[in-house]
Amino acid sequence: KNKYRSASLSSSNMAGSAAKLPGLMRPLKPSVQLGKFLGSNADISRPAALKKIWAYIKQQDLQDPADRRQINCDSKLADLLGTKKLNMLEMGKRLNPHFESAPKK
Repeated sequence: KNKYRSASLSSSNMAGSAAKLPGLMRPLKPSVQLGKFLGSNADISRPAALKKIWAYIKQQDLQDPADRRQINCDSKLADLLGTKKLNMLEMGKRLNPHFESAPKK
């Protein structure tokens, strides 16, 4: 067992309410534009939204064949992310404005 893994992140504890989830896993309300892209305005976590966007990128074959880290956005993705081409590591930064901030406790 990994001694560095926090007990609060175990899968049995994740089944609780959304308020107990760590920051990135907490479902947030997406923007209207992101909700339209994903096909639902239901609350979603950042990793889940990113996973759906990656599925779209792979389905539409938008990765640059010469450099798979580069994404050549089609019009639908460019409207969402605000650019025609981006590095895969930039996606999180480009998605952040599309989530309403969780209330601070």
